[in-house]
Amino acid sequence: MRRLVSSAALALTLAAGALSGCTPAVINAGGDGADAPMRRSADAAVAVRIVDPGQIFSDYNLRGDDEAEAAARAGGVSAAQWQQILRLSTESAWPSGLRDVAGRARLRTEIRSLRATRVAAFRDKVLIFVPAAQPDVSAEAQGRDYYLVVGESGITIVGN
Repeated sequence: MRRLVSSAALALTLAAGALSGCTPAVINAGGDGADAPMRRSADAAVAVRIVDPGQIFSDYNLRGDDEAEAAARAGGVSAAQWQQILRLSTESAWPSGLRDVAGRARLRTEIRSLRATRVAAFRDKVLIFVPAAQPDVSAEAQGRDYYLVVGESGITIVGN
């Protein structure tokens, strides 16, 4: 049975985690209200920023990538959440300004300011979750929750 968490309950969960020094990652079901806190692991639940937008894999296909799925599952991603990640990690699921190379080039500065959470690391790549709400970012770079595969050297852990 999938646990549904309201936005208010999710906000309280995140606030409680922040107060206790524990920041849970969130896997979102695409804005349909089916947010579910992800179990913590050493590899997941880390706040990151993109430092090199050129490291975004726009055409990376997670479907059938057993190593990526295993890393995500080890980080607490359920089978249902993995299916959502597969849907929300393609260019067509991204905000309009990020769906093509020209848009990403135009929005490089804004991409660098996106707040994201590492979901899993595999090989030399990192799967990150980018929540819909982004302060100081144009509507072209936000508006929906989505996932990106980024080269490991293209991100930095926030606070480093």
